Parts: sequence; structure tokens; C-alpha cells
Amino acid sequence: MPAIPTPNDKAQKKLFHNEWINVYPSTLKLDEIRFWKENNRTIFTFERLCRLRAKKLSELSIEEITQFIAEQPLHELSNLRFRR
Repeated sequence: MPAIPTPNDKAQKKLFHNEWINVYPSTLKLDEIRFWKENNRTIFTFERLCRLRAKKLSELSIEEITQFIAEQPLHELSNLRFRR
């Protein structure tokens, strides 16, 4: 598996779906988080959001997008829900 360059490269082993994987703990500001554009779940969710709002993705705010995704059980982002 290729290494992911991270500051200090201090990997920690964590159990994920019954498999031990390397995790590179870090903190990010919310506006630094980027969606994985090639992920089919993300693509389908964005397409659905655009249909429901009758807007292009570029016309939606990051808050609208994040709130919509956080409400989808498929993405299980309950700990990252956008709160006002």
C-alpha cells in the first residue's frame, strides 16, 4: 500500500471494519475538508441534491451541501452535522 505523506508521518494503528490500518491523525478546519469527487456515493448524493434544489452544485453554498450530506444515513456523518 502506498504511503500517504503527512506532517511527521506518525502513523497509528486503528481497527477499521475488523482490519488494522494505518491512521494519520490530524486536525483540519471545516473549510479545509474536501469531498472525494470520484466517490460514487458522493456523485449520486450531489446529483440528487442538485435535482431537489433545482440548482447546479456551484450555485449551492458549502453549508447547504454539508447539511444535506450530513442528513443522509448513507454517509453517517452524525458527528459532523452542521449546526446553526
